[in-house]
Amino acid sequence: MSAMTFGADFPTFKGLFGASGPGLDAHNLDKLGWLPANRILTWDGQSQSLILAALNHPEAIGHLVVKVPIEPGNPDHYYTIEHRRKTDWDQGIPRDTVLIHEVRSNGICYLIRADGGPERLPGQIFRDVANNVAITVLSMDAASSTATVNVGRNEVWVDFNYHGVVRLGTFDLPYTTLAAGLNAVAHGGTLKIKTGSRNEPATISKAMSIEAVGGPVTIGQ
Repeated sequence: MSAMTFGADFPTFKGLFGASGPGLDAHNLDKLGWLPANRILTWDGQSQSLILAALNHPEAIGHLVVKVPIEPGNPDHYYTIEHRRKTDWDQGIPRDTVLIHEVRSNGICYLIRADGGPERLPGQIFRDVANNVAITVLSMDAASSTATVNVGRNEVWVDFNYHGVVRLGTFDLPYTTLAAGLNAVAHGGTLKIKTGSRNEPATISKAMSIEAVGGPVTIGQ
């Protein structure tokens, strides 16, 4: 819930009555009703760069927790992203960091240690290939007690010649415009474009890989 939130075994500090801290993680704070609803964001599936306020600095501007659904039809299975600062009740942690937990249907959350975790610093990317999600820590600002993270799809498909009605950015149900693919792919993700051409301007504002699949691809005139 708190101490085991971090990679260190005992991330506490010496208080008046013995070892104290760290604070509760975002999921348990939410379960207790201690997080304002307007400071909780649920990811909508599009690539977004979001500002997180540190949990122990609620006066900071930003979301206190971001929830990332990972199982269609099951709202009780998701990731949480939170920012922790090495101050106050969290002064015993090694450094300012971003943490990712998996909340399962049993109501228990588990710290994600894969892909460079559990402590996530600027430049680190967590990829859940199975659920097509990527989470990147873009920056942290101690002065404002905030962290900026990007959440998006790890892999997005585009097919300019696809005529289906349902478009999800997957191999079988691809997007038909470059803009739709760019809006969904995560920072550091991969945009895969099937053979074809489209007269469409593109503005790329984040790091990503773009691959032509099956033959040449032409964008613009």
